[in-house]
Amino acid sequence: MDGSRQEQPRILSIKRLGEDTYEIVLEKPGGETERIEVRIDEDGFIETPYGVYHIDDLTALAQVEEEAEERGVEDWATLYTPSTGEIKAKISMKIVEVYKKPGEEVREGEKIILFETMKMLGEVKAPCTGRITSLNVTAGQGVKPGTSIAVLECRQR
Repeated sequence: MDGSRQEQPRILSIKRLGEDTYEIVLEKPGGETERIEVRIDEDGFIETPYGVYHIDDLTALAQVEEEAEERGVEDWATLYTPSTGEIKAKISMKIVEVYKKPGEEVREGEKIILFETMKMLGEVKAPCTGRITSLNVTAGQGVKPGTSIAVLECRQR
């Protein structure tokens, strides 16, 4: 990872605290974590130390986080379907870097893709140990919710 990418905070979690309030946990450059509380204004915009965003962005991310907590899944940005091995985007994102290639072996939790959303970085990690059968994105590509990012053939779960 180059220095410019390390200058951006990475979203660790998003939680709805109230009707118009959210808590975002960020990992800052150097590994320090920061909790910020944000409030939505009457026009649906949210002001954070890292930029201003429209409510639709944060609401979608918070809903994804709540669903992930219910299922015991830690990944807030992607959906993994074990029966097909497919990983799909749950949110809009820009692919920054693809770490692996089709045919390569991965361990559960290993980084596959680095992405950016809301000016913050996130990672797609292997949900299982196995082999990547396809990677459907490239660096610089914009991805919409529901887009297939990768397919894995898992050996263990």
